[in-house]
Order: sequence, then C-alpha cells, then structure tokens
Amino acid sequence: MPGNPRRAKLIAKMMNEAKLISENREFTVYTGSYDGVSVSVASTGIGGPSTAICFRRTINCWSKSVY
Repeated sequence: MPGNPRRAKLIAKMMNEAKLISENREFTVYTGSYDGVSVSVASTGIGGPSTAICFRRTINCWSKSVY
C-alpha cells in the first residue's frame, strides 16, 4: 500500500498479468500475481485519514472474499 498512485503503477509492473481494477483520486488499485501468488496493490494517498479508509475497505473486501 504505497501512498502515491504512481508507485502503485510501478509495483504493478513487477506483477504477472497486472490489471487496473480501480482509479479514483488518490486511490489506485491493481491486481495480478507474483511468483504464482495472487496479490493486489492499492495506493492510499497522503495522510492518516485516507490511509485508514484504504485499509478498512481493503479488509472489508478481503474478509468478504475469504468467508
């Protein structure tokens, strides 16, 4: 979870089959795989409040897909 959306894009370039999932303001999400493991990268923007939003939403999405 980098802060800057451009860093999320750089990380996505290291993934296999990376796809842009969402892009809205400071939040940019890519998903793909790395060494055969499914991974996602999401930028958080600047500061604690936007980081908290990103973490909460990511946890909610993850917990719904796992359970």
